[in-house]
Amino acid sequence: RGRVVHAWLAGVADIDVEIGALREAFGEDLRLASSGPELLTDLRDGPDTGVVVISVHGQGENGLAHGVVLSPGVELTAAHMLGWRMPRTVIVGACWTARMNPDPLGDQLALSTLAIAKGADSVVGAIYPLPDAPEPSPTATLLAALYRRLPETTVARALGDAQRSMRDQPAHRWAGLVHIT
Repeated sequence: RGRVVHAWLAGVADIDVEIGALREAFGEDLRLASSGPELLTDLRDGPDTGVVVISVHGQGENGLAHGVVLSPGVELTAAHMLGWRMPRTVIVGACWTARMNPDPLGDQLALSTLAIAKGADSVVGAIYPLPDAPEPSPTATLLAALYRRLPETTVARALGDAQRSMRDQPAHRWAGLVHIT
């Protein structure tokens, strides 16, 4: 699936679980960005990327201002993505990243819809706030299961398998992530 870029924000619950699963699934194809600005540069100017995984905190804005916090003072908004060479697969494990404006006449741009419009085949994002508690983080557990399945199957099947593996838990812990094509 090509190179993987993964950026994270210190303090995201159980990020080590996600990083371990990414290393297990992608091995040498995994590229861990060391900072938010490095991720933005890689996606704008670096070599082609097959999959980008961003696991950070999201924000609830609509339109081109919709985005995530990559690191203190560094945001990734839908507007920033206009300059990307879009990867085929975009996975953003952050609150609200698949949020849509409920007004059909309102601005429908968000990270997820812009990624599709710019050429991504698959986008995984969240339609509501993702839980960090209880430990271990349900979100990290779900994303780790998704990453482990991804090299073997489609994004839709990997997400579905990950969600099914957690159905013994309350739905808010596993149902917030959606796949958009």
